[in-house]
Amino acid sequence: MTKRPRYTDVKATRLLEEQRWAYERHLEHLSYRDMRRAALEPASRGGLGYDLSEHALSGLVAGYLESARQTLTESRETYIARELADLDVQHRALAALLSRAVDHAETTKVAAALGYPDAAALLAAEPGLAVPLEVRTVAALLRELRLVGESRRKLLGLDAPLESRVEVTTSDGVDAELAAMLGETPEKRKARP
Repeated sequence: MTKRPRYTDVKATRLLEEQRWAYERHLEHLSYRDMRRAALEPASRGGLGYDLSEHALSGLVAGYLESARQTLTESRETYIARELADLDVQHRALAALLSRAVDHAETTKVAAALGYPDAAALLAAEPGLAVPLEVRTVAALLRELRLVGESRRKLLGLDAPLESRVEVTTSDGVDAELAAMLGETPEKRKARP
């Protein structure tokens, strides 16, 4: 005769699975609204198969982080590697937007007006009809790229000076009083042994 799992054990296991799932979506930088949509997807497509509120998802992520803090300590190198990977993903996404330099929302409107099903079909048939990104949008993307680069340099310590020189001169009240009595200037005092 096999023992049936207790209801509390099944519930605790389900909670742990939900926390892990929510944390993995958190690492993908999904908003809680997007996580909620993803949770509705069947398990075969990476979802949970049921609805969870945004508040519940936030609690699941916080719960996972709390339990992870108690059992794991992340090394500095692991943290830096993860941050660099995130910066790399951001850089690639921004660079891809800049390389295409096409305003897909506006190009989609043109495609619909001309009877094409989407922007991709229009661009395949008539690339010259692509609507370019506005100058201020390109400038904003370039600013974001610069910020990603700055973050990467700071994380790697590339902005730090390679060499620094420090000269420390100390004097206390007794030295100052003695120098005043002897009529010494600071230059003469430095020369004194």
